[in-house]
Amino acid sequence: EEIQKKLDDFEKQLKIDRLEAKRLQVTIESRFHFSSELQRMSTICKVVSSILGVSSGAYCLTKGSPEAIAKLCPSKPDWYDATYRAMAEKGQRVLGLAYKLLDSDTGTARAYGQKPRDASESEMTFAGFISFKCETRTDSMLVIKALQDSKHKCVMLTGDAPLTALSVAHEVGICEFPAEN
Repeated sequence: EEIQKKLDDFEKQLKIDRLEAKRLQVTIESRFHFSSELQRMSTICKVVSSILGVSSGAYCLTKGSPEAIAKLCPSKPDWYDATYRAMAEKGQRVLGLAYKLLDSDTGTARAYGQKPRDASESEMTFAGFISFKCETRTDSMLVIKALQDSKHKCVMLTGDAPLTALSVAHEVGICEFPAEN
């Protein structure tokens, strides 16, 4: 009986969620693939919305390094730099998110994908950060210590942001921070 009640509640919530999902539909029309040089990637989307405060239209949705996203946004919150640096210093991989309403006509989304990416990726609005913590293997520190004890020089090759890499290097014993007074 208890299980049936939970199933009924779940089905009711599922119906509500399906109705809510129909109020916002996003279709990817084209992509500007990730560029190492630009440190970002974008999608051009057609958005159809009946949600108050969310306009329908053609949008550019962009993710990238916090430094790259900051260059695309004419204004950013006062806490922007301190926040992403604090997350990176904890070893988190941090991405900045931004968007731009390109046109209120949803039919123009595909055409924006044919234009140079600078036409879409400019004057954007900062949307937030997303961060990921990839745990190091539990034996990494022991392996590094054994290598160091056997007179091997340990280095780390990574594509991570410098603050993230420094945090990971400290975590596994490749580098040490001087003691604070």
